[in-house]
Amino acid sequence: MTNWMIAGGVAFGLGVSGCTLDTMGEGAYASAPDGGYFTEGGSGSGGIEDDVSLPDQSAGGFAGEADTGGVGGAGGSGGLAGTGGTGGYAGTAGNGGAGGTAGTGGDGGAGGIAGTGGAGGTGGAAGTGGAAGAGGTCPTAPIADFFMDAPCPWAASLGYEPAINAFIMACGANGGQPNALFRSPALGQAGAWAKLGNVNGYPSHHSALNEQYYAVMHSAVEGFTIIDGKTSKVTTTINFTTINPLDPLYAQIKATINNPSGAVLAGGKFCIATSNLNHADADPAKTSFYPGSVICVPYNYDGTVSSAYMTAMLTSGMNPTGMGLIDKDPVPVDGGYMQRFAVLSSNSYGWNPSDAGTPSAMLDVCDAMSESACEHIDLGEITAQTSPVLSLTEDGASFLIGVQKPSNGFFAVNWDNGSVTYPSTTLTQVNNYVAGSSALGSIALIVDAGKYGDASKKGGILFHSMDTISPWFGTTLTSELPGAAGPSVVAGGKIYVVVTESGGGDAGTEPVGKIYAIDPSGLQ
Repeated sequence: MTNWMIAGGVAFGLGVSGCTLDTMGEGAYASAPDGGYFTEGGSGSGGIEDDVSLPDQSAGGFAGEADTGGVGGAGGSGGLAGTGGTGGYAGTAGNGGAGGTAGTGGDGGAGGIAGTGGAGGTGGAAGTGGAAGAGGTCPTAPIADFFMDAPCPWAASLGYEPAINAFIMACGANGGQPNALFRSPALGQAGAWAKLGNVNGYPSHHSALNEQYYAVMHSAVEGFTIIDGKTSKVTTTINFTTINPLDPLYAQIKATINNPSGAVLAGGKFCIATSNLNHADADPAKTSFYPGSVICVPYNYDGTVSSAYMTAMLTSGMNPTGMGLIDKDPVPVDGGYMQRFAVLSSNSYGWNPSDAGTPSAMLDVCDAMSESACEHIDLGEITAQTSPVLSLTEDGASFLIGVQKPSNGFFAVNWDNGSVTYPSTTLTQVNNYVAGSSALGSIALIVDAGKYGDASKKGGILFHSMDTISPWFGTTLTSELPGAAGPSVVAGGKIYVVVTESGGGDAGTEPVGKIYAIDPSGLQ
């Protein structure tokens, strides 16, 4: 077992904008001073400037090496950027001679990259790197376009099934809407949403078990329901209050099992995160969390499970909510199938001010076969997203995680070594909480919910480049949504998000659900 901890937590508000107005830096060659010599800068890769009155783009000159006892010269400045080209690179500082001082790196041109300070010679001081040039102009965040009506005002979850080219949506309990699972017509085709089945409880999330069966997690009847998407019939209903699962050490779990959320199908087992809320007397002042758990049960891909074979794995943090697969496919190992998954414990920070102490948010990386081989990654004293889906970055190495307290934002956590690989700036645009996070190529897509339960409050989509060579790396772009944002999903290179707007009913003030599409391909 490995326990990773991010020392000192996560710093917010430290990002620097990577985009500025276009500027150009002037290129130059340095002349050799006494006691040293220089190599001249070569021609740059930005191409020839169309205007013949301007010189070709050139890279910054590299500083020469100083003779023994001499002083290294300064590196050349960054080259002049050609129209449409990038600015030159800063000159690299030369090494100091014996007893000498290393040269100072030149400043980068517009869009240029800072020069690297040279190593000092014997007795000499290392050169100083040049200043970075200004970045290019920020791209414009894409706008949200209406795509289709939703079957209900408030969505608990939204998924996309490539085999049928359709959305699957669980509608939660709000404003008298049905607690049910729906399937959209094939995207781009006319037709009505089909109700796949009712749920005896308030849906919190749904998970595709394969192309035919779907599990809907729900509260206020605590448990989950499996629905056959072809026949629209319920094949299994599990009530958590009637089962007594054992932990991996065959001990009876003591916590009340409730508030199911994220779920994954891993290694032939269906596993569900349960927050185990202790809602004493329905009094917020007494409300807290029991230790969280992940309930797992063998699944044979036929739409049925048996509660007699359920086990409970305790999480290392409070209030587990989101889950995500690490291994795309199960790997045969010792007569079983290993497939790792992660579960996010969002923390109870801020839930009950009278709680003693402030526990940390945690990310547990577990093996579905053993159910006990978990690595614990301490995320610090934050409250992470409560949305049920954890999305992997493009390289499959990190999970995107939204942050709600102490300030709104997001970061990506490397599941292998526990490092925060792409901390964001503070997202001041978020005015309530992160409703979902997903990755599309090198872009993190973060959904701001607006104010939950208020269709008049606007949410938005936040775009953040995770590619360090992107000209807008470190910059967060935003697009406003016309209402309170809900769950989202990436399909076909676009992000689709459920939005609850005002405008329904006779008075025109009732909430209505709509799906908007955003195409961020121009940001890649």
